Amino acid sequence: MISDKYEIIVKRSKRRKKTLQASLRDNTVKILAPHHTSDGDIKAFLNKFLEKLELKEIILNNDDELLKRSLKLKKKFIPEAPDYSIEFQGTLLRTWGKCYTRQRKIVINPVLATYPKWVMDYVIIHEIAHLLVPNHGKDFRSLINRFKLKERAVGFLMAKGMKEETIDN
Repeated sequence: MISDKYEIIVKRSKRRKKTLQASLRDNTVKILAPHHTSDGDIKAFLNKFLEKLELKEIILNNDDELLKRSLKLKKKFIPEAPDYSIEFQGTLLRTWGKCYTRQRKIVINPVLATYPKWVMDYVIIHEIAHLLVPNHGKDFRSLINRFKLKERAVGFLMAKGMKEETIDN
């Protein structure tokens, strides 16, 4: 995922023994690495750093779009759901989304913004359904089954490494 967006500077040092470090200033990414670090290790570290930057950009720039999208999905699939707030939250490490029913707040893992839209749509619908039904019983399933691509989205998310059970909290 080497980026055309940033200038990349790699500085190797004999004094640096173990860790790699990355920083961003203006449009320049500076990597500090031990002298013996392989090009492959530096490239892998850089790619991971750039992915984190991309997720931060998603979080900072797309909450309004996320709200608009979720309101369209609510209107189409679960119009009986109450009003709520929704935002991306980069701290979600083991789940795709989370619904705080008392606060009527939904948080979404920003990684979903890098997946096909119908996958994020499913997670949003899933969390909106929790505003009405806090468990995964029959009533909940009937709400999320309104989304025709549900099975496909669940399969996609399972293939990405989180089990279906972690989608629902």
